[in-house]
Amino acid sequence: MATKKQVSSLITYSLNNDREKLFEVAKDIAESQKDQFFVDKINSLIWLSKSSTKWQSVDVTLLPERDYKDYLYEAQYSNLNLDDIILPIQTKDKISNRIKELKNLEFLSSFKLPLQTRSLFFWDTGIWKTMTAYAIANELEKPLLVLNLASIISSKLWETSKNLNFVFQVAQEKNAIIFLDEVDFIWNKRDSWQDHGEIRRALLALIQILDLIPQDLIVISATNMIDSLDPAITRRFGLRIEFKIPDIDLILQFLSKLEDTYSFQIAKASKQDLAEYLIGKNYHDIKNIVLNAFKNKLLHWKGKKKKVIDLSLQDVKKYQYLDA
Repeated sequence: MATKKQVSSLITYSLNNDREKLFEVAKDIAESQKDQFFVDKINSLIWLSKSSTKWQSVDVTLLPERDYKDYLYEAQYSNLNLDDIILPIQTKDKISNRIKELKNLEFLSSFKLPLQTRSLFFWDTGIWKTMTAYAIANELEKPLLVLNLASIISSKLWETSKNLNFVFQVAQEKNAIIFLDEVDFIWNKRDSWQDHGEIRRALLALIQILDLIPQDLIVISATNMIDSLDPAITRRFGLRIEFKIPDIDLILQFLSKLEDTYSFQIAKASKQDLAEYLIGKNYHDIKNIVLNAFKNKLLHWKGKKKKVIDLSLQDVKKYQYLDA
């Protein structure tokens, strides 16, 4: 393994385009390895590089330059409907009622009623929080403006606040829905901030923005860590919906959906047992387990006389982790 000094030298010589010294360090690293194949490979690369009198010219098609603000968000469009998502009846009813309200904001505002345009989806991962946001945007025929929080947070003083203001302005101009995914990234309780000054300023800026934006600007946020969020933010979201791990009835619905989407069947005698076996898993994990098992079963029986048309609980247990 290369030492810290050798790694530092590699970086320095590379930046200075000092090929001779770069090769010397690389050779020293190679010779310090016990693996002879690795040594031979490094030496071959050094020899090939030295034997070239100049770097070969390569035609490169450069991507068009983008302003840094283009990386703060992505405008997404979806054809996903709420009916495409498997959710508990009570949860789906809440979301359906919210969509109905959001479609009639102008009518409701004429009665001077407070508008509930901010929703917080929370709890477990892999259970349709993000997909639900896409479905709502599609139902309302609006683009979904997905914020890139990693790009929004800046080390420059107050730059984060400017970035947040910018994306909310874009959302107003595009008549879009703001979507803040994994909001615990910046919404942690203030007693956990420690020395993260820019995170603190980002939270304060977000609170101010939410208080000042028009009521008809729709904002959806999602988190897997509801308990870590600052109450000053959570209370500014009128609708809070918990997304739970699916129960056995929802798992059975999801298994049927997988059968309809992909070319396989689950053995009728095994479906109930398979659903019970998958209790405690989220939709993402269930999909991966079932499809991986079927894929490995197909590859295992490929070229053999047996025709693979279904999947049983025994198959899932046998094939889900098998290296095909």
